[in-house]
Amino acid sequence: MKITHAIYVLTAIFFVLTCRTAMQPIATTGRQIRPADVQGYHQAIEAQIAWFPYHDLTIKQRADGDWTVVKQDSTAKKGAMPVILIKYPESQDSVWIPMDTDNETLGKLIKHTLMTEEHITKPFASFFEISRCEKCHPEDIDRGF
Repeated sequence: MKITHAIYVLTAIFFVLTCRTAMQPIATTGRQIRPADVQGYHQAIEAQIAWFPYHDLTIKQRADGDWTVVKQDSTAKKGAMPVILIKYPESQDSVWIPMDTDNETLGKLIKHTLMTEEHITKPFASFFEISRCEKCHPEDIDRGF
């Protein structure tokens, strides 16, 4: 019985000592950010939603065998379709981005144009080649990707 109590006591002491050393504070570094002390801003962009009116069209074959696009009759579906318009106030450049653009691509377009100050162009793959992150970040800083 005494041996069992001794084992329990030694186990408890070992556990306390192990936990105590594991809970020692670790020296870390951090950054303090002061929004009031901004050193500069990148070029602004504007984003708006534009509503394009539309009506359904149909494709018909003409007598000569060629195909043509024509408006449907008055019963054709009509409506308005939203499109994202990105404008650059410092220039006359703008770009229309379809609403069905996936969120990841849209976020990447906005982030890259804001960071690199390159204007979004189509095709988007070419834009991403021009507006690489390396353009903004010094080489000696680890970007984490």
